[in-house]
Amino acid sequence: MSTNVLFFILFYINALEFTFLAWKKWKGKISSQMSEFKMKKCDFYHK
Repeated sequence: MSTNVLFFILFYINALEFTFLAWKKWKGKISSQMSEFKMKKCDFYHK
């Protein structure tokens, strides 16, 4: 019983950490894409 609880806690912490890292990576990718899109939009309007 206690080993199962310990394993679950470790797994939960790993999952949280992984989710956080993935979210940070995804957020960075989205923000870079948005800035790129805005630049393209500006170019389009200036033409």
